[in-house]
Amino acid sequence: MTEFPMNSHSGYLAVRIPEFNYDEEGRGVYLKKPPKLGSVYYGGVFRMPWFDVEEDFFLGVLPKELVDLWKRLKKENNDFSGLHLCQNYSNATKMLAYSNRESVRNELIAVRSKVLSEIKNETTFSEVEVNIDWLGYDIVAIGHWSLLEGGLFAAPSYFSHWTNRLNSHGLFSEDSFLEEYSNDYQRAALRNGVEALPSTVYGIDSIQIGKVSDKA
Repeated sequence: MTEFPMNSHSGYLAVRIPEFNYDEEGRGVYLKKPPKLGSVYYGGVFRMPWFDVEEDFFLGVLPKELVDLWKRLKKENNDFSGLHLCQNYSNATKMLAYSNRESVRNELIAVRSKVLSEIKNETTFSEVEVNIDWLGYDIVAIGHWSLLEGGLFAAPSYFSHWTNRLNSHGLFSEDSFLEEYSNDYQRAALRNGVEALPSTVYGIDSIQIGKVSDKA
């Protein structure tokens, strides 16, 4: 299992709460229903990150302060990871508050992985400032999509022996499954059961997901 320095992560994302991880209009890559297996929702990194901020930015209705934050975030994440991580907790919470201004459909997560630590500048957080409850691991083709969301949750019949390895957060509880699961995904893709992976600059990695909350 990968060991991370205490209080270290690669950044924050505002993502949809698992049961709200859908777009009624089915725009772009977003599903009309949240990925779910039985009573377990997908709880990984690709839960419409920063969706409300980015949508209002393109509509031209995002408040100026957040326009500046969003542009800075895009500039700071000038890589091929596809993940726009905010390393400033205060700025992340401002964008989260905007996303939840009408209803609470989003939450703040922290993420970390071996590959992300090489791509992004690692940051530390103060225990006085935040509490991070590390929930489990998503398996991600960095720069593309989650192999959990696009594999087990999308075509469970090809991954039947993996279902009982999911925890209650829709994640794996350890990162030792990376190679075995990735190989099974590739086999499912050869059988046209899931979408084949394009070439990726950064490869496939287990990304640890943590739910963030204010310290009481």
